[in-house]
Amino acid sequence: MTGKVQPINFEGCSIGFRNFAGEPGPYNDKGDRSFVIFLEDHEAAHNLEAEGWGVKWPKEVDGINPDEDTRNPYLPVKVAFNQYPPKIVCITIGADGEQHHEFMDEETIGELDWMQFDNVDVVVRPYSWTVQGKSGIKAYCNQLYVTLAQVGFESKYGF
Repeated sequence: MTGKVQPINFEGCSIGFRNFAGEPGPYNDKGDRSFVIFLEDHEAAHNLEAEGWGVKWPKEVDGINPDEDTRNPYLPVKVAFNQYPPKIVCITIGADGEQHHEFMDEETIGELDWMQFDNVDVVVRPYSWTVQGKSGIKAYCNQLYVTLAQVGFESKYGF
């Protein structure tokens, strides 16, 4: 890691392993909110990893030829409502074709765990850490804009 690490914009990205509600599970404690950004560009993933970002690569699976494995690396992203709370915006398209938005907070963000998205834009801010001689960069959500997919009769009724 050299120099000051800048925030990164991910436009039109794919996210997964969502735990906006902070539910306890096998990989996190209660209250730990997070998601991952799948990195389709493997060269960019290698570059992020070289800068110190905590990129994760899928483990090999028996029965899948590594050359045919289509799984992508991903960047874990923490969502923390502490001294630097993220700006989270949920966007819907009404029956009138107009965009409507709702700012989400610590109480409402858990709703995003089960919603379907047409588009996701994320800005992550870096947090440089050093522990016991090791160092890296953890990604924290700075801004998240999600456009909800219109499913069923939502466009007819406009909500």
